[in-house]
Amino acid sequence: MLGLDRIDVRLLGWVRLWLGLVLLGDLLRRLPYLSFFYSEDGMLPSHGHLFAPLFSPGFSLLHPFNTRAEVTVAFTLIGVIYIAYLVGYCTRLAQVLSLLAYTSLNNRNIFLENTGAMTLGLVLTWTLLLPMGRAWSVDAAFGRGGGPLVHRSLAVTAIPLQIAVCYFFNAIQKNGITWRNGEAVHWVLWQNRIATGLAAWLRLHEPSWLSPALSWATLGIEAAAPALVLWPGRSWKPRAVHVALTTGLHGSIALLFHLGVFPFVMLGLNALVLPRPLVERLDRRLRALVGSRFAGPDHEQDARQHWPEPWAPWLTMREALAAFLLLAAAWSALRGNWIIPPRFRPPPVAILDLPVAYLRGHQTWSLFAPEAPREDGTVVVEATTASGRRIDPFTGKEPDLDPPGPWGYGQLWCDFFFHLRRPELSPYYRHLDRYLLRWHQLTGRPPEDRIVSYRIWWLTYRSPPPGSTQPTLLDRRILMER
Repeated sequence: MLGLDRIDVRLLGWVRLWLGLVLLGDLLRRLPYLSFFYSEDGMLPSHGHLFAPLFSPGFSLLHPFNTRAEVTVAFTLIGVIYIAYLVGYCTRLAQVLSLLAYTSLNNRNIFLENTGAMTLGLVLTWTLLLPMGRAWSVDAAFGRGGGPLVHRSLAVTAIPLQIAVCYFFNAIQKNGITWRNGEAVHWVLWQNRIATGLAAWLRLHEPSWLSPALSWATLGIEAAAPALVLWPGRSWKPRAVHVALTTGLHGSIALLFHLGVFPFVMLGLNALVLPRPLVERLDRRLRALVGSRFAGPDHEQDARQHWPEPWAPWLTMREALAAFLLLAAAWSALRGNWIIPPRFRPPPVAILDLPVAYLRGHQTWSLFAPEAPREDGTVVVEATTASGRRIDPFTGKEPDLDPPGPWGYGQLWCDFFFHLRRPELSPYYRHLDRYLLRWHQLTGRPPEDRIVSYRIWWLTYRSPPPGSTQPTLLDRRILMER
């Protein structure tokens, strides 16, 4: 029955620390490319996004920041907000600002959006209604934001429901032949745009049993997750098993694939259902190891406090907001997953679509579904400079029209290349054209390196089937040229 579930505030403190590190890591990996991806000199200036938005509504507080210096200031401010969130200083305010900052960063350049960005936004939204700074924080050290050790809210109930929805749709929508015959992981290992160095080594030494074992294990964990996390009764063991299994799953994903923040966010989301007996044990060890100044209330202190919290009008508003977000999330899940037949999908409701649209909190869960991709691709720029030299400005080297894959670019660049090939995004090519023609100025190169003509190619590869290790170049397609 849907009701007000409970969560230990010490667990909230640990998850806040983890999410704070994820937010800072995500910001730092964008820093080297802030000029190209976020400034007026790059591939999508603010005016280009505002007057021809990639989606609507395109909410972002970064739109007023145009020059490289202005964008640097904006990134610095976001970093300060994330640090406040991490250490738990003025945590309630930091939670609100972190959600706004991350949404703004994500919405500023949707070429870089992936499932991880969506998931992190969802987790920040659900935890916005929870006391993330009551334990293991600067606020706790100064005695601010006190309260009971166990927090009760409809937002707590939303967390296992969100987890169940995520894994349920991911499991049932992986119904293609590559998943049924156990070849899915093999094919994903050959996705150069997301493969890590470990995946590149593993696929060259792949035993015949590896892909079936990992593919079916993934399906099994995803299928079991909803039952484990929503297990009825008082036993805490099913949720402990769920946390253990999903930690292994997403830890392996992080080692093998560059999926942005996705595996790290899922580790934090699943940790929110860690059973309280395990929280108690871990809390005792942490207090003994690092002290209790920032730890907040413990079990003995909680016994002397009043619980549950006295009801107040603002608590009614909080629970009403949680109920509204739950309904919006359910509506989005029923409308956004293709496994649900069209006749059973609910109609669009404007008020329920608002939080999903503004926060990009879509409940579409179909990672590598229904099939694992058997093809891969990358972008190569074949440019000619004023001196007659051929160069790829993205690599600084001579263009290679048969490269082994997008190695060395990183997840942000690979996502940009992957989205660049989409025909519906061709109206934004003019901004990339402007960048390429000014490339020598923007990168501090001499006039003879000015690009006078170019072709941007999309190269499609067929991944090698099981038992083979040689991809096949299928097609070269010109995306744009001058």
